[in-house]
Amino acid sequence: MRQERKSAEYFLNNRLTLSKCPADSVNYHTGEIFAELSITMTQDALELLKMSSLFQKIGDNETSMKIIRAYDSCENAVSNLKNHIATRDEMIDRSINESNVRRIAAKGNIDITTKAGDIEVIKTVISDDGNVKVTSDYGNVGIGSNGADVRTVYAKGDIDVHVTEGVIKVQGKTETAKGNITMDAHNEKDVQNIVINQDGKLVS
Repeated sequence: MRQERKSAEYFLNNRLTLSKCPADSVNYHTGEIFAELSITMTQDALELLKMSSLFQKIGDNETSMKIIRAYDSCENAVSNLKNHIATRDEMIDRSINESNVRRIAAKGNIDITTKAGDIEVIKTVISDDGNVKVTSDYGNVGIGSNGADVRTVYAKGDIDVHVTEGVIKVQGKTETAKGNITMDAHNEKDVQNIVINQDGKLVS
């Protein structure tokens, strides 16, 4: 709980210049906030107060209402916190299970591999003097479009896209200068294992 407070203070103190803060510090403190649900909300004290004669002896009804509303506010806060943590965990799981490749350029070989999860090539993957290999054991592989006849994946050598269980979707131009293009996918759920549409094109 103490570390969560420090992380919250970090964001509060740097809220106006957060874009200038070191990326590793931002990532560290992001992971610390509400890392664990360490708040337990009970209404035992309120119930005891209601059953005791003390509650009836409070002369000011407004004070009694403030006490009840304070407990209601705490209960709502805990509920909101639980929803926040559930949403955060879902987003973390989604980010772990999905690799979004925006832009990779290299002279040698490029190997993009995941054991489980989708791989989405959003911008470009270019190997000027090597091969490109994209592999997902359990998940889909998507090659996005950057426009008609604009390369998304390019290699001087071979391009190999393999999916053990999933679908390959080619929506952008995939080109090799001197090598071969190999695409292999297996999926029992969908009729089509390899889909080429939109601006998808294989040039070898």
